[in-house]
Amino acid sequence: MSDVKVIQHETYRGTEVVLVRTRALCSEADLAAHMIERWGCVAAEMDGEDSAGRQKIRLATADELVGRACDVSAKMFEEFTKRGWVVDVPLPVYTKEE
Repeated sequence: MSDVKVIQHETYRGTEVVLVRTRALCSEADLAAHMIERWGCVAAEMDGEDSAGRQKIRLATADELVGRACDVSAKMFEEFTKRGWVVDVPLPVYTKEE
């Protein structure tokens, strides 16, 4: 589902194309999204133990990092929607210019 719509309309200067967002986050959702952005995608994965028994980590692969970011984003919007923190924004209505 895309939350960006394309509107094309005629003006006195010719055709104008406008991109319009049809969904927006409220303040609570925006704050949570910023927290997720900063802390949600740790770029390390467990990688067993070294010879002394200490935990080893490795950098996450691009596929792992992108997958985690997508999973976190999907879960975030699911929860925000359930809480009523996502609002639908109507498209603007353009009248024909004379």
